[in-house]
Amino acid sequence: ANVPSSVTTTLTRPLASAASSGVITPHGVAFTAVYPGTYIIVVSVDGSAGGGGGSAGEIAGSPFALSVAPAPAPTLLSATLAASLQHIVLVFSKDTDRGVGVAAQGCADFVSPTTAAKLGSNGLCYWASPTELNLGLGAGATLKVQTNAEVGDSVELKAGA
Repeated sequence: ANVPSSVTTTLTRPLASAASSGVITPHGVAFTAVYPGTYIIVVSVDGSAGGGGGSAGEIAGSPFALSVAPAPAPTLLSATLAASLQHIVLVFSKDTDRGVGVAAQGCADFVSPTTAAKLGSNGLCYWASPTELNLGLGAGATLKVQTNAEVGDSVELKAGA
């Protein structure tokens, strides 16, 4: 997604639209930043521009900048063979941005070429939940599962996936 590095948001009373993720209540103003970056917030009452100059409608301190850092990325907690023996279940530490409802697609979109090759041909991957990715085992899969006697293969995620 193309996310702007800076966004200017104007909150006025009454609020003309909710497109900016700003909400004005009788008791105050709330703004929710959706993406990381710098937001320039302009707060005014009845449509008069802010600036703190003291005239009607101006809010002291407006406009102001709000910097939002990206949230830490989820980490892979485990990779286990499903009871059905048909896929590998990857579990992440917290919700990812992939989510439920995304159609199954080729596993090469999610894992390294080495891991994709070990999953076999025609293996499809899908998100079972925002924290669980299933890697389908295709024809000729050679991925070794860890046992008490043998170390299994590593599952490597695709960089940037």
